[in-house]
Amino acid sequence: MQQQVTQEQVQLYERDGVVVLRNVLPRELIDELAVGVHANMEAPSKWANEYAPSGSGGRFFDDYVNWQRIDHFKTSATTGPLPRIAGQLMGTKRPRFFHEHVLVK
Repeated sequence: MQQQVTQEQVQLYERDGVVVLRNVLPRELIDELAVGVHANMEAPSKWANEYAPSGSGGRFFDDYVNWQRIDHFKTSATTGPLPRIAGQLMGTKRPRFFHEHVLVK
């Protein structure tokens, strides 16, 4: 398994519950997720919300639990670097994926 996080980052995660990781995802994965976000915004689920006031000229969108219907999310969450990184941070070989949450502002 390819190591993508350092022991220091694991220790920070264990201590703080959060860690900033830079340059660990390939551009192709980020582009794939962007396609998924666009698809999600074009066809929101029943859980979606729009928070920006009407006529504001902007959008504040949120939605979640779409990974089973949007393949871009499912593939990214279950294969490749994201589950490996999660497993490394949590110290497990089998991380469990719960759900994604999309926020666009």
